[in-house]
Amino acid sequence: MHRLLERQIGKYLSESQVQDPALSEFLAAIQRTYEQHDADRRLLERSMELSSDELYESNQRLKEEMANQELVLERLRDSMESLTGTDSGESDAVSLSGLLKYQIDLRMAAEVRLRDQEQRLKLVLG
Repeated sequence: MHRLLERQIGKYLSESQVQDPALSEFLAAIQRTYEQHDADRRLLERSMELSSDELYESNQRLKEEMANQELVLERLRDSMESLTGTDSGESDAVSLSGLLKYQIDLRMAAEVRLRDQEQRLKLVLG
C-alpha cells in the first residue's frame, strides 16, 4: 500500500472502517490514484533530467564555439595588424572583414597598376 495512504488510514480510520468492503474499493481507487501520480512524477522528473542534460551539452558546445570564434577574431586582428602595420582597434568580425576587404582591394589595385607599368616598360624597351 502507498505510504501516504497508509499514514492517512492510520490517522483517520479505525480498523473496522478499513475492513468495510465498500470502503476497501474506495481505498483501492485512492491507491491507484497515488500510484499513477507517483508514476507521472517520476516521468516528469526523468523528462526534466534529460532536458537539463541536453541544455548542459548545448551550453558546452556554445562555449566551445564562442572560444573558437574568439580565436578567429584574434587571428583576424593579428592579420590586419600585419597587413597595415598598425593596430586597427577593431574588435568585431564585421569591422575586421570590412578592413580585410579594403586591404584586398588596395592590393588588387596595386597589382593592376604594376601590370600597367610593366606593359608600358615593355613598349618603351621594345
